[in-house]
Amino acid sequence: MVPEVLDTETRMGSGSRDSALEDTVRKIVLADPNKTKVRACLSASRAYIESNLRFSTVLLDRIVKRGLMEHACSVLEVLHEGFCEMHSVHYTTCLGGHTRYNQWREALAAFGDMRADEIDTTTITYNSCASACEKGKHWQLALGLLTEMTS
Repeated sequence: MVPEVLDTETRMGSGSRDSALEDTVRKIVLADPNKTKVRACLSASRAYIESNLRFSTVLLDRIVKRGLMEHACSVLEVLHEGFCEMHSVHYTTCLGGHTRYNQWREALAAFGDMRADEIDTTTITYNSCASACEKGKHWQLALGLLTEMTS
């Protein structure tokens, strides 16, 4: 279940949130992709991240779309360390990036982390991971995921 924090127009102005989002993305893109640097970049926007699931998801999406998967994975790890409550949308965003950039091993690792952290898996997360395996020509892995999803 996605919390009601998606609608934050009443909590904070969209202009200040958008500015904080762009500033955070810019800092992360320019930083080294290690967790220490990413944590420092996220700290300035912690209030937005803690109160707004959409902020953290859009942040991840913008980094993924730039092809910076190492940065995106570091962001995901730092978020998981307590910046916000983790949801399947965080993992799905990274899984989509791993699929887009033909990183089937990383997709399987992220999917495994998601399950180990007891984050609810969805049809979308299974399909993203299966698609990554398919693009990597690992048909048996993809088929196994799809079979597992339907059982």
